[in-house]
Amino acid sequence: MLDSKRLPSSNRGFTLIELLVSMAVYAIMAGGMYMVFNNFSTVKTITDRDSVRLAELQRAFAFIKKDISAIIPRSVKDEFEGDNPLSALTSTGDFIEFTRGGWINPLFLKHKRSELQRVRYALEEGSLKRNYWYVLDRAPDSVSRGLDLLDNVEELSFTFWYHKADSGELVEEQEWPPTDLPSAPNIVPCGIDHLKDIFLPDIVQINIVTPDYGKMVRKFSVLSTYSDMLIEKGC
Repeated sequence: MLDSKRLPSSNRGFTLIELLVSMAVYAIMAGGMYMVFNNFSTVKTITDRDSVRLAELQRAFAFIKKDISAIIPRSVKDEFEGDNPLSALTSTGDFIEFTRGGWINPLFLKHKRSELQRVRYALEEGSLKRNYWYVLDRAPDSVSRGLDLLDNVEELSFTFWYHKADSGELVEEQEWPPTDLPSAPNIVPCGIDHLKDIFLPDIVQINIVTPDYGKMVRKFSVLSTYSDMLIEKGC
C-alpha cells in the first residue's frame, strides 16, 4: 500500500476538520445574508404600507380643505320638509354638514346641474366618509352618494372658531350654529328668517384619531362669509 504521508501535497484532499470549518463558515455567511435580506424585505413592506397610508391621509385632508374653503351661506330644506331649514353649516361636534360652491359642471353632462353642493363628513364604522347630494333642497326620495376617504379611524370631532362682531373676540364652539348669536334685523327683508341659517365660522378644526398616527388636528379657513351675501343683497 501507498503511504499517504509520502504523497505530494497537491494530491491530498480536505481533511474532515477542514470540511467542517468550511461548512460552518458558509452557514454563518448564509445566515447573515438571510438576516440582511429579511430586514430589507421587512423595511420595504413597512415603507410601502406607510406610503400608502400617508397618501390616503393627504387625499382626505385635500378633500376637506377644498370643501371647507368653498362653504357658502346657503341653508337647505331637509327630506322631512319641515318649517325649519338646515343651516348653511350644521354640526353636533361629531359630524359636519354644509353647503359649498364651485361644483364644476363637466362639458359631457347632458343635463346641467347646480354648481352648489350639500356635503356631509361623518365617521361610519371606523371610516371617515364624505356624502353629498345632487340637490340642495332634498325631497323624501333624495339619496346621497358616499365616498370612503380614510379607513381605520377611531375618533372624529370638529371645533369651530369665529370672531364676535362687537368685540372681535375669537370664540370657540363645539357645535354649530352657536346658541349665542347677535341680532340681525336687516336680514329679514332679504328673505332670511334667522341669522343662524347663514352664520358661518371663520375657522373649522377637524380632529382625527387613528391607531397608527394618533391624534391629528388640522385647521381650515372658511373663505366665504355670510356678511358678503348680505352686502350683495343690499341688506
